[in-house]
Amino acid sequence: MMVSKRFPLVLLLLFSLGIAFFACQKEESSEQEGPGPNPPGTIEMTKSSVQGRVLDEKQEPVKDADVFFGSEKSTTDINGYFKFDNVNVPKNTALVLVRKTGYFNGSRTFLASANSLKYVQIQLLPKTEAGKFDATAGGQVAVPNCQLIFQPKQVLNGNNEPYTGKVSVLLNLINPEDSRFADIQPGALRGTNKDGKEVGLLSYGMLGAELKGANGEELHIDSNSTVTIRYTIPSSLVATAPATMPLWYFNEKTGLWQEEGQATRVGSYYIGTVKHFSFWNLDYPFAQARIKIRFTDNTGVPLQSTQVSLKATNGQVGFAYTDDKGVVEGIVPADQALTLKVIGQCQNTLYTHPQPIGPLGKDTDLGDIAINVTAPMLTVTGKITDCNNNVLKNVFVSAKIDGRTYRAYSGDDGKYTISVIRCNDTPSKLEISAIDPATNNGNTAEKTVTINAENIDVTVCQTAAQFVNIDFDGSKFTFGEQDSTAVSYTIYSVGNHFLSFDVARTNYSEYLEWRLRSNQAFVPGTYTLEQSFSMRFKGNDYFNVEGTCTITKIGSQRGDLVEGSISGTVCKDSLCTQRLPFSGTFRLPMNSVP
Repeated sequence: MMVSKRFPLVLLLLFSLGIAFFACQKEESSEQEGPGPNPPGTIEMTKSSVQGRVLDEKQEPVKDADVFFGSEKSTTDINGYFKFDNVNVPKNTALVLVRKTGYFNGSRTFLASANSLKYVQIQLLPKTEAGKFDATAGGQVAVPNCQLIFQPKQVLNGNNEPYTGKVSVLLNLINPEDSRFADIQPGALRGTNKDGKEVGLLSYGMLGAELKGANGEELHIDSNSTVTIRYTIPSSLVATAPATMPLWYFNEKTGLWQEEGQATRVGSYYIGTVKHFSFWNLDYPFAQARIKIRFTDNTGVPLQSTQVSLKATNGQVGFAYTDDKGVVEGIVPADQALTLKVIGQCQNTLYTHPQPIGPLGKDTDLGDIAINVTAPMLTVTGKITDCNNNVLKNVFVSAKIDGRTYRAYSGDDGKYTISVIRCNDTPSKLEISAIDPATNNGNTAEKTVTINAENIDVTVCQTAAQFVNIDFDGSKFTFGEQDSTAVSYTIYSVGNHFLSFDVARTNYSEYLEWRLRSNQAFVPGTYTLEQSFSMRFKGNDYFNVEGTCTITKIGSQRGDLVEGSISGTVCKDSLCTQRLPFSGTFRLPMNSVP
């Protein structure tokens, strides 16, 4: 996002925020069309991690939004934050999709790469009623800068039957002049044209639309008819707007815009027709090149989750966020010189590159750029040790503050450094979590910080924290305080007491759930595992348990600990061709009691 709120032309650069190497020396085509997508059946997949925040139209965090990434699902926390680790996704079109009642779906598409943590920010658009019309007679609904004209008897219900009655049109426009355009627009400005080729896109305006019946039921347009859209060209784009403009809709299955139809310019607006509703885009395609840059401070520490902008000589502006390595990588106009800036969290310019970059004409790796950061910065250092005060090297360390996660690894001396560019010096809670990959042990330290240099040592000592340790199928798995761990104690009816155990990674990539039943209040002893038992490890789900849980200690109040062990077997597959043994120990807090 730029400081200015009006841009003569706006183009979202398609940074993947990744670190995967591309063919830096390979000459790329400078034709209008960019590289085509992988042929059907040959989509290249990779394991990718991503974190981000979901905001509403007031720039407030959105809590409890459903977030999807690959085959995984998560939910935003009170800060609108979400995170996924090592999910298998298409390398060229990794898609984060957000759903929240009352809002149009939000999304972001990026180039995925392994061994990096991407950052995305998504602002949701509310489903605002623009007006109503009679389905039988047809009619029009108009808002400033947009008009929709409906034909008689073209609206169908969920059973594809003609709908009669009033139709509500839920509508929201996306102006490419908006300073928040980078966070609002769906996916990324990449599309597949009518010839099946992938191209970069320059937006002249977007809209999201949906039809609802009188009772809130979902409606749609008869595909044998069309709705006319009249869209006013943003004022700063009128001078460059061409006579015709391709129409594109956003395809949530591919993560790309799909060309379908064409609009014609009539004075200061475009007019075209569509056969269905989703997000629609008036976009002009352009030639593409890929660019990669790594940003650090003057000491060599990566600048993580920091916004970068590139502005072309024709006024096109694009945005991206650095990953945990300080890297941005993506698609830019191939034939334009670019002005590079690094933007702080308060939309302040942290750095401007001294000379234009490009025109590129081919894939380019610009290497490292070190920045003298004068904005408010928090530098966190510390040492990671085990229970015997031995230093631990190559330990994963994460710092969570202001709704973002930054990460590093401890060196041979057990020390780590993480730098965070903050918006101001407002006190905020900082969580430092350390996980030893050699043992899967972990621990978390918390401190209220501002922008001073902080030293926070972490003792990775599993026995000092809540945990679940599991031995299963030749591997050891540990859930610690950094994971979701809880026990619920409920009574469904007189004489039926239940203990429900739930432990999971933040994104449920690995989890373990089990339940116990008793005819009286729970006391130390051995109980049979209920068939609701399930777990996921190494991408596979396991059920059909035969086993027991032994409780050695149990409290009676919220926050008290439950300690013990579990053991048994689960089926390897749906046919139960083999039973796999598991065993483990636990110490978990009770989050509810009768």
